[in-house]
Order: sequence, then C-alpha cells, then structure tokens
Amino acid sequence: LQCKVKRFIYCGQLSNSVFYSLLLLLTKRYNTYLFFRRMAQQPGLPYLPAVDGLRAVAVLAVIIFHAGLELRGGFLGVESFFVISGFLITALLFVEWQQRGKIDLLAFWIRRARRLLPALLLLLAGLLAFAALLLPEELAELQIHSLAALAYVMNWFLIGNQQSYFDPTLRPPLLQHLWSLAVEEQFYLVWPLLFGLGMALLRWRGVLLATLLLAASSAFAMAWFYQPGADPSRLYYGTDTRAAGLLLGAALALVWLPGQVPMAHSRRLGQVLDGAALLAMGGLLACFVVLHEFHPQLYRGGFGLVALLTAVLIAASSHPQARLTSAVLGWEPLRWIGLRAYGLYLWHWPVFLLAQTFVDPASAGWATLLAQLALVLLLTEASYRMVELPFRQAGTTSGWQVARQRARAALQALAPVAVTRPHVVPLPSALRHVPTLSPEMFNAEAQRRRAAEVKSS
Repeated sequence: LQCKVKRFIYCGQLSNSVFYSLLLLLTKRYNTYLFFRRMAQQPGLPYLPAVDGLRAVAVLAVIIFHAGLELRGGFLGVESFFVISGFLITALLFVEWQQRGKIDLLAFWIRRARRLLPALLLLLAGLLAFAALLLPEELAELQIHSLAALAYVMNWFLIGNQQSYFDPTLRPPLLQHLWSLAVEEQFYLVWPLLFGLGMALLRWRGVLLATLLLAASSAFAMAWFYQPGADPSRLYYGTDTRAAGLLLGAALALVWLPGQVPMAHSRRLGQVLDGAALLAMGGLLACFVVLHEFHPQLYRGGFGLVALLTAVLIAASSHPQARLTSAVLGWEPLRWIGLRAYGLYLWHWPVFLLAQTFVDPASAGWATLLAQLALVLLLTEASYRMVELPFRQAGTTSGWQVARQRARAALQALAPVAVTRPHVVPLPSALRHVPTLSPEMFNAEAQRRRAAEVKSS
C-alpha cells in the first residue's frame, strides 16, 4: 500500500492534498512529521539579497520613529513592508500556478503559519509572563489584546476601541504594533483565493487589471474619507484603506517575476534601473523625513508615493544586471538586519514601551536608548536562532524538536556560568604561610574554650 501511495504521488494522480494526507496517515507508514514536511514544500524563488536590505531600511525607519528620534515619517516603513510582502507572496503564488496550474491553499496557509506564528507566540508568552510578574494591573488587558493578536484582527480591534495611533497623550497598548501583521494576515487569507479564482477565470491580463483597480480603489477610499484636522487612525489601521501597498506589490510580481524578469541580460536596462533605484531611495528617505502623520498630502497620495518608490526599488533589486542596487542594498550588515526584520519589528515596540514604565522618558539619554536597542537585538537574535529558523527550515513537528534542542543547548551553555565556583584570587606570598586550622584542631580549640568558660563561671 505504501508503494502504491508513492506511485500515485509521483504520477500526479492525487491532486487533492487533504485526501493525500489522510491516505498517508491511514497507511501508518508516514508520521505527522512527513505530512507537514510535504505540506510545507513551496515553489522556489531565487534569493534576492537586496530585498532583505530594503526590509532593513524599512524596519530601521520604524524603529527610529518609535524611539522618538527626529524621523517624523519613519512609520512609513510599514508601507514599504506591505509592498514587499505583496510582491513576494504573489510571486510565490504565480510560480506555483505556472508549475502546477493550481494553488494549494492549505499548503500556502501552513507555510505562512510556520513563518509567522512561532515568533509571535514567543512574544505573547514572554509579555504575558512579564506582566504577571511585574505588571499585574495590565495583565487582563494584555490577555484580551493577545487574543486579538492571535486571531490577526488587532487593527479592527483598535478601530473598535477608538484607539488613536497618533495621540501622544494616550499610553498605547503593548501590542498596538501588531495591527500591521493583522492587515498582512488578512491579505494572506483572502488573496490566494482571489488569485486562484482570477487566474482560472480572467487569466493573467485580467488578474493584473483587477489588481490595479483594487489598489486604486483602496487609495481612493483613503483620500475620500480623510478629514483634515480629524484623527486619521481609522484610515491608518483599516485593511480596506491600507491594501493599496499590498496590491501594488502583487501587481509588480505579475509583470516582474523574480527569475523571469524581462531583458534579464541587458546591461543597459540594469543601468537604467540602478539610476531609478537611486532616485527612488532618495525620494523614500525624503518621505521618511518630511511626511509626518498629520500631513494633509499623506492620505491624498503620500502612501501611494511611498508604495511606488518601494516598487521601483524592488524591481531594481530583482534584476540581475542592476548591480549597483544589489551591491548597496545587498550589503551584508543591511542583509543581516533584513533577515531579522520580523523579530526586530515584534520586539522593539514592547521593549521601548516597557522601558518608559521603569525609566522616566524625560531623564532618559543615549545610554538608555542603547541599552534598549541592545535588549531588542538580544531578544531578536534568540527568537531568530531558536524559534524562527527551526520552523522555517524543518517541518512543524521537527521545528518543535529543533527549537527544544537549541533552547536546551543554550541553557546548558549558560548553566556552567551559574554553577561554577568563584575564581579564587591567589594570596600574597606573605600570607601563604599563615597556619590554618584543620577540622580536628578547630574542634579541640572549641572544646578548650568551652571548658575555660565553664571554669570561669
């Protein structure tokens, strides 16, 4: 039976992945680990180091903004994240459609869960434990927010509670920054369905046109409902008004698929893209500096401008002949940060916010900020090494095993430090010959003193 199942798989006669998985489990020859490994396989894309560098630029802008430094539009780094996510997710879906003629929705959602859930669960567990020990008065609210974060509806939860993103007089929630993850996850849930249906009915050209129309509709809705002088948090949080960046990235993937870009061997096109990327990077940095949260043009084309500049940078990063862009954005330190951008985004906000609970922001200086950044890097690296990588590189069951092994190895590495006896400093030579009492001599001396005390009494 096992051989028959294998033969069916290789011949492509089992197209339904759910039926395939149940049949494998019924044979009792394959365990759950192999099931999830099979479901987690994804169509391949060439690695783009410059895109990781662009991620680094986006997350650094957000961190600088939340640190209270002079970068008024640093929050726009989230818009760049949206464009990158829409581009990469649609590229994966497009490659899968080219290879298989269909979209395996269950496998796609499992891959997204493996990519995002483990680090999020670690963050929530850590914050809940911290609040239970040191901030019990905030534990109840944090539990409710954690449920909203796990359901990926934090943006609508904040809208329902009329939680302002920009009011400096309000203390924001510890998990407020997870609104952007909620927008992305809602996109991941709906977009594969729409993409598969559109490719089946409308074909490539129709899907591209529909994607551009949806992106324009989202941008138009933001401009239409914006009211100068009013709090724009509803427009900032809403999936309907923030989908333009994700959809623009999706449209770019349909015409500029990594590994299949047009004129891939044209050096002239690569030079043109390098020049365009240089201008786009300058424009993007200018937006980070100039466009603050209440700028009237931000909601009337500002977000769209940031998305377009990011799309230009992605296009240059994806072309093999755009060597200057690849060299600059693919710089190793930027790439290192970009690979950890998800963890940096998760951890920086609660660390900054909790630091204000214990340290007066008015008296905090550069030393406090550097300590916070060091803690963010430490937590991010621990999450990346012991949680994110094991689940990304292995199946779900194997991911838990690797994560436990790495956590155990880290504890074992720290254990000798905790139990090692203190280092004994050598005595000076003049004191090395001072006689010491052995246990027998000490007991005899104690008996002699007790006898003298009894006799004197």
